[in-house]
Amino acid sequence: MEKSEIAELVKKLKIPKPWPAGFYLKPEGKRILKALVAENLTSRDIAKVLGKSYVAVLNIYTHAGISLPGLSVVRNSKNGSKNKEKVKEEELAKFSAQLKKEERSWPEPEILEISEEAWHRPGKRRGYTSRWDYKGPGYRSGIILQDCLKFVEEGNRFNGVAGGIISKEYVKKELRRRFKAVKPGLRDQVTEHFLNESAKELASVIPKIKKPVSAWADPSKPEFVRFHISTSRIYDGPYSEKYESTYGEEIVRRLQDLRKDIRLENEGSTRLEVKEVGEIDWVISPMRHRLPSKYYSAAAEREIEDKSGQSDQLLPDLWVVGTHAAAIHKTSGEKDRPYITLPASCRLEATTVAENQEGIAIVESVNGNRFVRFWNFKDLIHKEKQFITGIKEGATELHKKIVNLIKDYGAIPVGLLSDKLNVDRQIIEREIKFLEEPKMLTRKTWPGLYYDPKSQRYDFHLDWLQERLRHRLPENYIEDTILFFGCLHAGYTTTDYEHFVVEYPKIILNQKVKTLVGLGDFIAGLKHSLMHRGEIVGALNNTDQEIFAAELIATIIFKPFKQLFENALSKFTEVKPTAEELKSIVNDCLVEFIYIDGNHDGWQLAEGTTPLVTLRDKLQKILTREINALFVTHNLLAIDIDSLVDKKLIHLPDFEPVYQLSSGLTLGARHPGMARADTTSLRAQKALDALGTQIVGIANFHVATTVRKWRPDLGQCVAAQAATQVIYTPFEGGKMKKLDFGPIFLRILSHDKRIYMDESAYFNKRILKKPYLKWIDVDNLKDSLGLLRA
Repeated sequence: MEKSEIAELVKKLKIPKPWPAGFYLKPEGKRILKALVAENLTSRDIAKVLGKSYVAVLNIYTHAGISLPGLSVVRNSKNGSKNKEKVKEEELAKFSAQLKKEERSWPEPEILEISEEAWHRPGKRRGYTSRWDYKGPGYRSGIILQDCLKFVEEGNRFNGVAGGIISKEYVKKELRRRFKAVKPGLRDQVTEHFLNESAKELASVIPKIKKPVSAWADPSKPEFVRFHISTSRIYDGPYSEKYESTYGEEIVRRLQDLRKDIRLENEGSTRLEVKEVGEIDWVISPMRHRLPSKYYSAAAEREIEDKSGQSDQLLPDLWVVGTHAAAIHKTSGEKDRPYITLPASCRLEATTVAENQEGIAIVESVNGNRFVRFWNFKDLIHKEKQFITGIKEGATELHKKIVNLIKDYGAIPVGLLSDKLNVDRQIIEREIKFLEEPKMLTRKTWPGLYYDPKSQRYDFHLDWLQERLRHRLPENYIEDTILFFGCLHAGYTTTDYEHFVVEYPKIILNQKVKTLVGLGDFIAGLKHSLMHRGEIVGALNNTDQEIFAAELIATIIFKPFKQLFENALSKFTEVKPTAEELKSIVNDCLVEFIYIDGNHDGWQLAEGTTPLVTLRDKLQKILTREINALFVTHNLLAIDIDSLVDKKLIHLPDFEPVYQLSSGLTLGARHPGMARADTTSLRAQKALDALGTQIVGIANFHVATTVRKWRPDLGQCVAAQAATQVIYTPFEGGKMKKLDFGPIFLRILSHDKRIYMDESAYFNKRILKKPYLKWIDVDNLKDSLGLLRA
């Protein structure tokens, strides 16, 4: 070799000079040694490039366990024993040339552009995905595209991929298949070819996301949003030089070489900085198997505990846990830091019980609050064969019926086709051959049918579904906005009344809340000698406490109503609205208040008193009075306000606490009479199963979370487990229990009564710093809070 050729190769492969001692044992060293072999150099040329003697190079390759051209292979795939087979340099060159011919030509990745509007929208967003499962049975390039389309729509600053990029089992199976066809001495070349082709395919499949022009440092040089990838040893496999091992991390490393917008982060976990808001997201890609559990939060919380325990770094602002195919948003309070878990971006196959979610997560930080949006793609994957819109040219009506039945039913034998179509079996056997193809077609709308002799069933070609199928989300959605709160405990010395009357109206206005859900325990009650223990303010009895609760709730409902009502009136500049128009305005501006009894409310039952009757009566009277006064102030026509208010106050009975929202979604509410569980998602999962509704609200545990579960009959279901409005109770303090605080905001987008997106946020910044004195003047307290009085 010429010196110029050597210098060029050293620069290209980034070969250190001099070659460090023991460098061959490190992943980077082994990569270079393999790359030199892949360059089809002779052993003597490799020695010149490394600046070593021929014998030294022989020893380096022998100790690294890598075949050197013209030398004996030092081990085979199973036991590392020496293989005496000689591989001649001519044979090696011929085989390398053959592999070169087998390289596929991959198209350039699709480029998606973020709009200026999305990029500059208030708040800073980042997207997270997990489990692409490349080439595994659940791999879908169409879902990777959907991930990126949503990332573009949101205007994300960066995107994280938390483990499961590669299917470890596929890599092992495919390498073993390929090794059977070659001599052991050629396996390094097979592996190199496979890794390079896999990286090229992924580089082609993953779209590039272009930033808007205003975000480019140089207006002539486009910039792209970065993907941060952290591999998981469980799903991607460890980096290993052993034959038939897994090479997930190595594939991603080569992917990084092909794409400047992709960065390979640390295996297992990585800290990502959200620069504009000064937050740190700590992404975890699990490194070890956990005992299976049916509870979605169990594995994630174990990962967080292990990582926070072993690390000497400051805890992050948000934990992000990948690969578990769950969708949980847990707030801080009971836990030191909030966390989310990520759905899978693949079709889940052979899962554990706790793997249920398919989709992505978007995290948005805006005005000191954090919103988490989960997009549900499981409905798309569940009905993905419906997106096959084409058929073979010349197909008859019977052919179309066969195809439609396979779309609905899945893989199906001829006998069942015959029964369902009421057509003779022999006719089906003859006609279906017209649709059968030996391999997948390259058409965008028709893959061809495949016959599996083992199961004796017909289905669409799986590789077409993986590589060419494109999934489509609905274009139009119905929006529901709900604010859940529980355990107000009016009368307690530790309830943060100021937060309730100041922050809740802001949330209702800013988030355009249409439904307010009170999940029980509106009063503190008097049981357990709470009055004698000094936990009740101003000697309030049960009736006084219900009046207090009614005044608090009336205040947070009327404040936003007044502003919305007056904004609506301002549009009537020339004539005043008619009676029907006024009814419509009141109906639109007044939130629905759905509520249930809690156990503290129900303590009165033992004394023969029905709970919350006084609360409803006073609440309705206050709202009716204040709205009528507003009408008088603006000199408007008189209408029946009391009836309108009455329809907005919805008490759910204990025997069937279910309500249908205007979108058609069902909402269930329950105040379980049980203690909290250490497993975060346990009670929420139980409520989802018990109530069987698409949206579930529960409270009583004084800890909060949101949990999602997909069901074939209902689609995506969401449980909001609300916290409390108290900052502390002696009972829980004595049991060393920490509390979560504040309401949960939930926004839902649905289509045809199926949930496709839900957004959750916690507003848990307390105002009250210490308990009120038990002898405080309650009237003065109410006046200081600006309550509407009963």
